[in-house]
Amino acid sequence: MGTKCGSNSGDRRFEEREDLAKRGVRGYDGGKKVNGRKHHLIVDTQGLLLGVKVLPANITDREGSQQLLKELRQNQPQMKLHLFADGGYKGKWEGWVKTTLGYTVEIVQRSDANTRGYWLPEGQELTEEQINTFRGHRGFMVIKKRWIVERSFA
Repeated sequence: MGTKCGSNSGDRRFEEREDLAKRGVRGYDGGKKVNGRKHHLIVDTQGLLLGVKVLPANITDREGSQQLLKELRQNQPQMKLHLFADGGYKGKWEGWVKTTLGYTVEIVQRSDANTRGYWLPEGQELTEEQINTFRGHRGFMVIKKRWIVERSFA
């Protein structure tokens, strides 16, 4: 006789409905198409961990980083930080960090971040300044102080 569907012959390492019991709440980030949990990390310039917070994926990167920075500030109040962040953190988050926590922030973004994928109406030409921005920047570019946190995952 054959085995029935749902028998105990499956992999016991991954039990059903184990999610809430051991690993916490899961969410879905529609923008990044991420289902589950996101890891928010703060690292030093060498890529060594200073803080980690795992949250449901439906918590935005800005909200998650605020929670992580608040905890870091509570645990290490004497630590003075100069944060490097990508262009996604530009704006209100940057101001919040400066006023609430007293940390300095430097947004590191690509030189063509504001013109990449730029749509022009029919008949309109790129300006000389825009052409110079694109010139010589095809494909991947190494930018100082970017991709540091990714070293922690390597």
